[in-house]
Amino acid sequence: MKFNKIKLKIFTLFAVFFFTLGANAAELKIEKNLPSLSERFPSIDKNNYTVTAYKGKIAVDIADKKHNYRTRLREALKTAKESPKNINFAGQFMVVSYGCGTGCVSFTVLDVATGKAYDGLSLTGLMSEQGWINNEFAYEPTSRLFFVQAEIEELDKSGSFVFEFKDGKFNLLEHTNVVKIEAENEIDNSDSPQEENQEDKK
Repeated sequence: MKFNKIKLKIFTLFAVFFFTLGANAAELKIEKNLPSLSERFPSIDKNNYTVTAYKGKIAVDIADKKHNYRTRLREALKTAKESPKNINFAGQFMVVSYGCGTGCVSFTVLDVATGKAYDGLSLTGLMSEQGWINNEFAYEPTSRLFFVQAEIEELDKSGSFVFEFKDGKFNLLEHTNVVKIEAENEIDNSDSPQEENQEDKK
């Protein structure tokens, strides 16, 4: 009886997962001729989110010595020390990304001035009837805006998003269910994204 209950729970979990995945995909409006991510939100005045490029001192080390991705973060700090041009987000921050499974990307936002790391988002691509829709994200060295096309685990939503990164948090400014699919994905969707291995937790 215990075995049957376990099987039932597993079946239920899979059913909920695939139902949710199908529901998210069904709600999307898929187009091929969309502008780039950063141009999909004309109501957002980018000038309101501009910051100056950081030219100050770089932290000696990351603040959290036990961070799961401490090696990646230290490498990012090293590149920031080599050149300020490598500081890629919102003034004094760096986006450090890594794989979190098939079609999934997560990232950490590193403050190069203090070495403090902030949680990012978990972004997953979408499988639709028209093919695989890749996750995408875009950001700039002198802007607090962060643009995303994906299913975002933390929000349980799919589509195109624009966030403001402020005080260590991503604040959602706007969301639309319109996403872009590349033409070649419609022709051959037999290949799925390869899984990336997470960094070893030393």
